[in-house]
Amino acid sequence: MMRSFVKHYRLDKKEYSVAGVATNAGITENKTGINYDGTYQYGVDILGLLFISFMSGLAFNEMEESRVIVRLICTISQITDDFFHLIRSYLPVGVLFMSIYQVTNINDFDIGLHLVKFVGMVLAGLFLHGAIVLPLIYLVLAQSNPFTVIRGVLPALRTALLLSSSAATMPVTLHCCKNNNIHNKVTRFMLPIGTNINMNGTALYQAAAAVFIALVHNIYLDFNLLFSIGVAAAAFSFISKGVPACGALTSLFILNATDLPLSGAWILVTVEWILDHPATLVNVLGDCIGIALVQELSTDELIAASLHQRRAKAQDWQAAVEEYEEVQTHWNAYTSAS
Repeated sequence: MMRSFVKHYRLDKKEYSVAGVATNAGITENKTGINYDGTYQYGVDILGLLFISFMSGLAFNEMEESRVIVRLICTISQITDDFFHLIRSYLPVGVLFMSIYQVTNINDFDIGLHLVKFVGMVLAGLFLHGAIVLPLIYLVLAQSNPFTVIRGVLPALRTALLLSSSAATMPVTLHCCKNNNIHNKVTRFMLPIGTNINMNGTALYQAAAAVFIALVHNIYLDFNLLFSIGVAAAAFSFISKGVPACGALTSLFILNATDLPLSGAWILVTVEWILDHPATLVNVLGDCIGIALVQELSTDELIAASLHQRRAKAQDWQAAVEEYEEVQTHWNAYTSAS
């Protein structure tokens, strides 16, 4: 764990030439072999720290004696969060100067064409995820028409597209879920969790951004690197917490975690304001689909809980009536004796 703070493991691919073999036609075929050399380099192993933190949290949750440690970690987390808010207040100025420096030094104007392709790919992926994958999940698990739910939350989706913030859209989403006859307990429990954790559109955009940066710098993407990018995008998408235009900061974390060059992050700033709006729309759509899915899967439990609550209220009312009649009887007996 201590080594994760100062070093990270990097796997380098090295090619070497193999002596050619003469064929029957007298032609010598040259071959190339590949060696993988892994070394520890100085730098924070962010993915390792995330895994260690996750496992430590599970262990602390099972220990009653760890409340003091958990309170200390929460205090440190709050201090770190405030520190990053301070840094983020200066982020526009830093991004401006970084963009100016990179634009003045750029010589390859084909990057604009690659950027257009990247925007088209991300928009197509968001549309595929929002219009096909999420409704298909609801259709298979709930066996109900998903477009009824989507039609009922259109005001929330329109607000998310305009504001680019799932947190600011939460009141409209709450109102739409109420109009869709979703139980109040399900909505109030699931919606805050989904707003802060369910960032599927943001994770999709950030994973595609990291792959785009790797391709721009001609970096070979093997399965291990793609898996690391996916895990890092899913983990760091929680950082935004419904805050609009936070992709530039989280993209730096993902590039650093996967050991990709940070110098290409400035390219994403030019298109972030375009992609952040549809990504937020997909985030809110995922929240609404998830809430409606929980409503469909827990209908029997909700009915049983409602009947139990009504039965408890009826018993309390009957007990109150019996107590009142007993008090009334004692009072009548007292007044008669007087």
